[in-house]
This record gives sequence, C-alpha cells and structure tokens, in this order.
Amino acid sequence: MRMKRALLNHLVLLGLLLAIIGLNVLFYPGTSGEEEEEWNGDRSIYSARPYGTRAFFLLLKEMGYPVVAYEEPFDRLAAHENIRGLFVIGARLPFTSEELGALEQWVRRGGWLIIIDRKIDWTIADGTIRIVSHPKFKRWQRPRVIQPTALTRGVESIHLTEYAHAVSVASAPVTEHIGDATDALLVDFAHGNGRIIVLGEPHIVANNGLNEGDNLVLALNIVRHIPSGTIAFDEYHHGYGTSPMRARTGVVGAFLNLYDYFKATPVIWLFLQMSLIAASLLYSRGRRFTRPRPLIAPRRTRSLEYIAAMGDLARRLNLTSWVIENVRSGFQRRCRLPTSTLLVGQRGDVAGAFAARRAGHPGWEFRVPSLEPETSDAQALIRWVQHLRHIEIQMRKRP
Repeated sequence: MRMKRALLNHLVLLGLLLAIIGLNVLFYPGTSGEEEEEWNGDRSIYSARPYGTRAFFLLLKEMGYPVVAYEEPFDRLAAHENIRGLFVIGARLPFTSEELGALEQWVRRGGWLIIIDRKIDWTIADGTIRIVSHPKFKRWQRPRVIQPTALTRGVESIHLTEYAHAVSVASAPVTEHIGDATDALLVDFAHGNGRIIVLGEPHIVANNGLNEGDNLVLALNIVRHIPSGTIAFDEYHHGYGTSPMRARTGVVGAFLNLYDYFKATPVIWLFLQMSLIAASLLYSRGRRFTRPRPLIAPRRTRSLEYIAAMGDLARRLNLTSWVIENVRSGFQRRCRLPTSTLLVGQRGDVAGAFAARRAGHPGWEFRVPSLEPETSDAQALIRWVQHLRHIEIQMRKRP
C-alpha cells in the first residue's frame, strides 16, 4: 500500500509539472512576439527593464512628490481635481477624439500636460493646434540649450539616441528650449490657464538614460515647475486599468502596488508555481486530516501457511506418530504400493531397483525404511520424508 501511495504521489507531481509547463507556454507570451529594443521599448512606469520609466517614477516618489499611476481614459480626468500634472510617455494605444477633447479642456482649466514621445501627431483646440514629431534626416548636431529658461537651468549636455525626433507645434506661440541649428527637441507653450510641454526623446527619462549627462536635471526641472498637486503618469494607454482609480492605501493597496510592480514580469507565475508545488508536497507528505482507517489485509490462502500452522500444532500436541502415519499412507497411495510393504534398505538399493525398472525387469518393489512412531527427533523425521520424496521422484521417471 505504501508503494502504491508513493507511486501515486510521484504521478501527481509529474502531472503538476507538466501542467505548469503547459500554462507557461499558453499564457506567458514573454515580449509579445518581438524583442524589446530602444525604438520599441515599453515606457510604462511598471516596467523595470532598461527602456521603462520605473526609476523616474520611484525617484519622484522618494523625493516627496505625490505621483500616481493614471489608469483611466482622459475623458474621466476632470473627476480628479487634485491632478495638476500629467505625463504621457510613449503611449502604445491610440487616443480617441473624445479623449483629446477632454484633455484639451483639462489643460485650459490649468492642467500641465507633458508629452514625451517619438511618434506624436495630436490635433487639439478644434483642429487649430497640431503637435507633431518627425525623425531627423541627419543626426543631431550637438543638441544644446537654445535659450536659458526655467526648464534648462543647470543643463549643459544631454544624451540622446539615434531615434530622437524633432518636434514642432503649428498655430501656437511656442518656446524652444533645446535643439540644434535646424530643429527643436524640447518646446512648450501656454494653452488657456495650463501649459503643454513636448519632448521628442523618451530616453531622457528612461531607466537606462536617466543617469546620463544632465538628463536627470532636465527631467527634474520639468517636474519642479508643475503647480502643486498630484502628478499622474498615464498608464491607461500602456494597457493598464479599465476602471476608476483604485485607492492604494493600507494592506490592500500594498498588495495592489506589489502586483502592479511585478505584473509585466514572470515573478507572479513563479509564485503561483511554487504555491502549487508546496500544496502538492503538503498533500503527499502531510498528516491525515480524518480518522485513520485500517489497512485492507490481503487474503491468506497460501498452502504453505496452512502446512506451517499444522506442523506447529502437531509439535505443540506431540502428534509425531500421527504425522508419520499420514505421510506413510499418502506415500503408499501415490505410489500404489501394497499396504503390507515395509520400507527397508539403503539409498543405493533404491537407485539399483529403479535402474532395473528402467531396463524392463518385472517384479520390482521397494520397501519403505522403518521409522519408529515414538521417535521425536525432528532431523530424523525430515530425512525420512526427504527419502520418500526421492523415491516418488524416481518413480515418476519413465522406464
């Protein structure tokens, strides 16, 4: 029973591992079918990969800025009066016209919108203002501070990639802060009571570019000039969240933040797999949770057990003579010997008599060696029975 249970446990573990491998193959696509590079990197604040913005978000949080992840469409932005600044960094999902209209109204009422992307094509204010970006036909020729402003304070050199785009705004009085002789990289302009800042290089705030040159100084200058209030990072257009913003306080909020941190990584899958393996080990090695039940005893129908029991009974009751008579009568019946025949002679005589039988001589006969019924020598009794078995074997051979 124990071996069967151990085999069952091993089969359960094997099936569990195969199920885990199958779930990983089916439901964890990894990098969504393509390798993540600088030009297509995920700029989400939940991404701790080189191209994410997790480091920038955590840095602002450690510095005391009230930063949150905004996981709703822009048309719900007006319901959050405490949000004064909104970062839109490398959005992956398209914007609807309703969202852009609501966002433009939010900026008019005093909100600060910071757009950091390489692919920008926004039309706001009923089509009167268009914000676009375009690649450089030639490499940036030593991008520099065009004019000293609050956004460029302390900035001497910035590090870009070859994918950095130039930005331009039509039908709006813009201020160019950083660029080269032909194009601008960072511009801003006022719109109503708010302001829109446009930056054509997300590498400046990415995990792998924040500590290069004066990129961090430039990013902090932008944050410092946002009016006091909550600073939100758009995660809805990275594919996160479809419901109103959740409260992230208390124990539940801590678990939600931890889940969001590991959501784009295989850590959650690893935790679930380890939990399943631990549960299977508890099942296979744990104590019984109900009353114990007796094991099913196998049927004891083997003839040797019966013989052993009868021999032990005969020994205890001193029935040696009874055993001798039973063995003698059985031998005579099997060999078809006359009842009056006595067993005499030696082992060699038996062999010779059988040789005569095989030669075809008639009238062969055996005499069983005598044994006193009163004897109690177990070894002598065993030798006598062995001699009878030898005679039976010889008689079964064909003459």
